Amino acid sequence: MVLFLCPFFWRLFDVFSASHFYQQVVVSKIMPMTNTTGISEAERMVVEQWFESGARTD
Repeated sequence: MVLFLCPFFWRLFDVFSASHFYQQVVVSKIMPMTNTTGISEAERMVVEQWFESGARTD
């Protein structure tokens, strides 16, 4: 299964660090704001796996 995260998320990397992105998307689930992109739990899991597999946090 291939999951697609909309380009909105990739633009966030210019502003947020990986750890902040992880906290907002996976832990607190407050991003995307009001879930305007319709991100699913499976997509949140992709972000979680990416972060836990060694995403740069600097």
